[in-house]
Amino acid sequence: MKIMLITLNQLSDFCGGAEKVFSNMANVFAEKNYSVCALYFDKSSGGVNLFFQ
Repeated sequence: MKIMLITLNQLSDFCGGAEKVFSNMANVFAEKNYSVCALYFDKSSGGVNLFFQ
């Protein structure tokens, strides 16, 4: 099954609850062998420092 997660929240340089839930959901689906595409919108320019791997 293919899953696409989309958020309009900024993920770079943030480590709040919504960002953690978004990345955890993607990880859990991937661990269950789903094909996961995570799409987010970020207004930052330059390098992106994501808090998750």
